[in-house]
Amino acid sequence: MHSQLALRSAAFLRFVQVVLLISLGFVTGFSSGVAGAQSPPADADMVALRDAIAAGGIELLPAAAGAWPPADLVSAALDSGAAALPLIAGESWERIVFSSWRDGNWEIYAANADGTALLRLTVAPGIDVRPRMTQDKARVAFVSDRSGNYDIYSMRPDGSDMRQLTVAGERDDYPAWSPDGRRIAFSRLHNGTFDLFVMNADGSGQSQITDSGPDDVWPAWSPDGRQIAWASNQGTAGILMVANADGSAARAVASGLTYLQHPTWSRDGTLIAFDSDVDHDIWNELQVIQPDGTGRRTIYDLSRDQAEVYMNAWSPNGSQILANLVFYTMQNPTPVLAAAAVVRLSASGGAFTTVLGGSVDMSADWQPPDLAAPSASMSALPAVSPAPILVQWQGQDVGPAGVESYNVQVRTGASSDWTDWLNATPEMSRPYPGRGNQAYEFRVRARDRAGNVGAWPATAQAYTTIEGLKPVSRIGDTSPFLKANGIVPFTGYDLGGSGIAYFNGEYRDLAEGGWNSFASGVTSGAAPFWPGVAEHRYALRSQAVDKAGNAELPHSDAGDTVVTQYSWAAMGKVTDNAGTPLAGVVVSTSLPAFAGGPSGADGSYSVYVGGWEDNYQISWSKVGYGALPAASYPRLQDALLDVVLPPADNVVANWGFEEGLAAPWTADGLAPVTAADAAHTGAAGARLGYVPFLN
Repeated sequence: MHSQLALRSAAFLRFVQVVLLISLGFVTGFSSGVAGAQSPPADADMVALRDAIAAGGIELLPAAAGAWPPADLVSAALDSGAAALPLIAGESWERIVFSSWRDGNWEIYAANADGTALLRLTVAPGIDVRPRMTQDKARVAFVSDRSGNYDIYSMRPDGSDMRQLTVAGERDDYPAWSPDGRRIAFSRLHNGTFDLFVMNADGSGQSQITDSGPDDVWPAWSPDGRQIAWASNQGTAGILMVANADGSAARAVASGLTYLQHPTWSRDGTLIAFDSDVDHDIWNELQVIQPDGTGRRTIYDLSRDQAEVYMNAWSPNGSQILANLVFYTMQNPTPVLAAAAVVRLSASGGAFTTVLGGSVDMSADWQPPDLAAPSASMSALPAVSPAPILVQWQGQDVGPAGVESYNVQVRTGASSDWTDWLNATPEMSRPYPGRGNQAYEFRVRARDRAGNVGAWPATAQAYTTIEGLKPVSRIGDTSPFLKANGIVPFTGYDLGGSGIAYFNGEYRDLAEGGWNSFASGVTSGAAPFWPGVAEHRYALRSQAVDKAGNAELPHSDAGDTVVTQYSWAAMGKVTDNAGTPLAGVVVSTSLPAFAGGPSGADGSYSVYVGGWEDNYQISWSKVGYGALPAASYPRLQDALLDVVLPPADNVVANWGFEEGLAAPWTADGLAPVTAADAAHTGAAGARLGYVPFLN
């Protein structure tokens, strides 16, 4: 034990010699991209520096005259490519405390989370470092040697009401507040090693909770106050430990962590962040790990020589991290500390933004001044509601943080269990897709931007039953004849107000019997009738289902309508050359029609063919009138054609242009006339050309 303390003291004295070079003004530049840089130091020099920091702590330096390196060196050391990382809305008022050498001595300062509203809290000739704030901002604990030894003190966040909490024989260090602000965990150096102790907020009731042999340092409370994490370091080799708050059930979370420092629980307790030398280049990187030891990953590495990153604190909402970027330089050729800045990092890694760059700013703690949980309420619902239920809620935060999000739960009746519906939603309303005749209850809680979460109400805040009325529907207007794959329309309305969600369609072959489906889940209001056979008669019926899941009962066996399926049809009107409708005109098709017949008194006709062929031939004739040449139509296109029968004594030669522009026809005038294979009836016709442009 004593030999270990002797090694620590020797290393620390070596470090003191290093930093005294700074106070004498010998800093000349940075070794990484800064003018005046020296050649990289030997590995042994850098190892000696890191060992000294691990043994004595980078902040616990003797008071020194003179100023630290100027601010322009800090700016040069920071990566010029760092991207801006904005604060979450409402976080600019959150407070941080930190230790700084900016006024020529280690003192405690406070500032807003964006670095503004700077306030110096301590004014003493000694060293004041490692500040930590209670969550309610009532007290700030820190380490000071103002009494001649390193002890733990506390004060109000404005620097008043200074109290000494410990009187150690050797050294008390690394204070950490419990979440409720009633206790402080800390490390005490005695018998040559550091062990963990816990005391009340006023310094009373000090009790030792570890006695492991290695140095137990950097304690950190879990968010629920039930566990403490710490670094158990043997020389430069560290183990991340977690135990119950009384020191029982201690276990290793991760081992083999060189230069392990600053373990810190995330706000939700799912991660522990820390810094250590992951890649064995003697410079620390920022990592996170789950408390069960899984999911370890690096979230930030400066990736440059003579520079490292220290963990400081999580942001109040857990999305960002305060960290230290620490830079070193060379002097004849000893490595020395050059600068340190406090930055904000995304908790998932990536860009950083400088918060404090006053030459050397260290050990920042970030706490919100808002500890009051927000409240939330729900708008009343009617006793019976259509589906979906429009659920609405609202929140109010008595503190300055403001409501950030809501959690909403639902249950089906007062005797069932609550289940999560929405988590961390910024919305204040959402339709809930319930089922007809079912009762639903809802409750909500709010979370503010400071991470405070309201309690779940014991009872439902809104409740309703979804209507159970069945919708009404029918097959829309259709012709008695339906083409193969023809479109069947649906129409309907919902008595309960939920609205029709979709239609189902069924058919029954009148020659065979049972009902079968031809369409389901139809939301467009129409569907093709695909399964029929030409010349068969079918009954059709519909069923509607509303948005509450209420389904219409089946219609009668007679169906909503009856249709006969066909393959091809022709229809239109027949007149003479004077425009008089002709009745009794015979319509002939190449495949016999199974329905339809001669034209009626108004000249209208229709014929329906059941057979299939590539082209259907159709012609029209009546005794006492001339015959029309047969016309041809493709099977996918019904013939919709009004025709004129010529008189029986028609003496016009080639009157239908079936022979092209042969005699006796001649063309004259500006517009050209050509023969074409497009025709009204028959196979050919005459096409009038265009009128040419006249200058």
